Amino acid sequence: MMRTMIAMGLVLGVVGAAQQAEAGTFITPALSTGTGDNVNCRLLSLRAVTNVKIEIRDSASAPAASALLNLAAGTTDSVSDFSPPTVSYCVVEGRGLSKPKARVTHCVRDASSTPIECVTAP
Repeated sequence: MMRTMIAMGLVLGVVGAAQQAEAGTFITPALSTGTGDNVNCRLLSLRAVTNVKIEIRDSASAPAASALLNLAAGTTDSVSDFSPPTVSYCVVEGRGLSKPKARVTHCVRDASSTPIECVTAP
């Protein structure tokens, strides 16, 4: 009985580690909104991904805007916040995201949605 419980614990631990390895998380550096009118967080993925959570967070890590995205390979999608916090950053989480295959860009934009300042992760 004890061996069975240990074996099950090891199997579950390996499964959990494999699932975490499949999940990718990208966090951009924070930007000050300054004179910007809105902020945007854009994901580009070279592989198809589903159920990717993309968030714009404030300096207290509270979500200011978010979306759940499904992207075909080689496409991009984004979320914007038109009442942005003073400081914000992007967090993107999802299975199948990997550094060589995806990029996240966080931009502060003017009223015409022209970028003023952008940062990219990874």
